[in-house]
Amino acid sequence: MYVKLTNGEIEQFPYTLGDFRRDNPYTGFPRIIPKNTLRSYGVFSVDNAEFPLFDTVTQNLVQNSTPQREVLRNKVEKDVTDPDTGDINHSQLGQPIYGKRWLIGYTVENKPLAEAEYNLRKKRNLLIADTDKLGLTDRPAMSDEYVEYRQALRDITAQEGFPYTVSFPNIPE
Repeated sequence: MYVKLTNGEIEQFPYTLGDFRRDNPYTGFPRIIPKNTLRSYGVFSVDNAEFPLFDTVTQNLVQNSTPQREVLRNKVEKDVTDPDTGDINHSQLGQPIYGKRWLIGYTVENKPLAEAEYNLRKKRNLLIADTDKLGLTDRPAMSDEYVEYRQALRDITAQEGFPYTVSFPNIPE
C-alpha cells in the first residue's frame, strides 16, 4: 500500500504500483521498483502503526482513512535555539519532527452501549460459571474469598462508568 504526494500533500491514497506504472506510461521501471525511485516520484510506502491497547469486549478498533507521517518526537528547546544568538523560536517549540515513514493508524471507539453491556455481562457470567463447581454439594463449602469474588462480579453492573470503565476483581488463589 502506498500514498502519492504532490507538494507534500496527499494526492491519492491508497495508491498502488499499478497506479504508478499507469501514471508513468513512457518510463521503464524494473519489476521491483526501489524505494528511492518511488520517493523521487512522490510515492511512499505506508506501514501499519502499532495497534493501540483496547478492550475487545467494549471497544472496536477502526483503521483510520488516511496515513500520517511518522512522528519521531516533538521539538524541545534545544532544537529551536539559534546556535549563534541563543534566541529561541517559540513558535516551533513542541512541533513534530517527522521520520521518513508513513503510517496508517487506528482509532479506538466504544461499541454501542447495548452491545457493550451485553458483552460485559456475558464475560462476567462466564467468570461466575467458572466458579459454580465450587458450590456443588459433594464438595467442601465455598471459601469466603470465592463468595466475595462472585459477589464482586455480580456488582460490576453497579460500578461507576459501567460498561466502559469497570474493574474486574482478582480471582482468589
